[in-house]
Amino acid sequence: MRLAASVVCVMSLLIAGCAGAPPAFTPNIPQARIRLAGRIGVVSASVDPTAQGAGDVRMTFGRDAIAPLWERASASALDQSHVFDRSARILNFKVTIIKLKPPETGGTIDTPATARYQISDARSGAVVYETLVENVGHVGPTEDFVGAVRIHDSIDMAVQSNIKTFVERLTKVSALP
Repeated sequence: MRLAASVVCVMSLLIAGCAGAPPAFTPNIPQARIRLAGRIGVVSASVDPTAQGAGDVRMTFGRDAIAPLWERASASALDQSHVFDRSARILNFKVTIIKLKPPETGGTIDTPATARYQISDARSGAVVYETLVENVGHVGPTEDFVGAVRIHDSIDMAVQSNIKTFVERLTKVSALP
């Protein structure tokens, strides 16, 4: 009886270690010192169809979850940064996910992430700022016990770092055309 109870306890701990919430993607962003004229109107994110067809975008918890999570995290990062002064000019923000490809397995998990960020004038449709951000989320073999959790953490780190790099670049722009 004690052996059976011990086996059940050990198995439940192992199974619980495999379960994890999907990444949140939202990084912590400091407030910008310089404000750009405008406010964000529409925020959107999508997976580049070419990249999707080539297999460059893959998630362990579902490909359909990438764009909505990245969209919410980007909007949150822009809000945290206070990079826009909320004046009358309306700017639309678009993220195109080009690569997010964690490995299937491994001791060290490196997830490359590439995204194109565009800010356009809502009235004219002209792109006023665009940048391509490439980076890698890295999780070592000793950081988490279960491989699936390390993969999720690597994805989360890759996207957070990608968004953070975008916001850092944006805060160095003196003005948008």
